[in-house]
Amino acid sequence: SLSTSEGRRFKLLRATVHFSSAPTSSEDLTLTENANAGAAYDTVLERTDPSVNGVTDVVITPDGEWVFE
Repeated sequence: SLSTSEGRRFKLLRATVHFSSAPTSSEDLTLTENANAGAAYDTVLERTDPSVNGVTDVVITPDGEWVFE
């Protein structure tokens, strides 16, 4: 889990994850926007299972702009 509280407006251009070895068990890697109103309002922006293709690198690039405040 990784969180950031920038306290200012920013644009996410890309998120990268590197695994030292390819995952062998099925589990989702998610990129989630944490809502200030509570967990019930969090939004999953991207979800992928790296074990499906046995990848060690995941690069998430938004189709549009992801701007956060």
